[in-house]
Amino acid sequence: MAGIIGVFGLAGPAAVAVVSLINNNEAAEALVIPFWPTFFVLGAGENGDPTLYILLVFGVAVLSNVGLYAIVGLAVGAIWAWIRAKRADA
Repeated sequence: MAGIIGVFGLAGPAAVAVVSLINNNEAAEALVIPFWPTFFVLGAGENGDPTLYILLVFGVAVLSNVGLYAIVGLAVGAIWAWIRAKRADA
């Protein structure tokens, strides 16, 4: 369950990036908070930073989003298993 939901954590930033390229950041701003809650990490980069540093910051932002979604997946999986165990006992 954590892996499946973690993939959605990777798809979120990708979807925001695609929408941003298509709509010039207008619609992407509305999608950032629900689909990419760790976007604030991007604030570590500034104009004029080396490309490698910008890629590193972007990678950290995306991977932290995957981790956050995986933690949510672990919680959902644990609740799911608990509910199934309770139903089996009844």
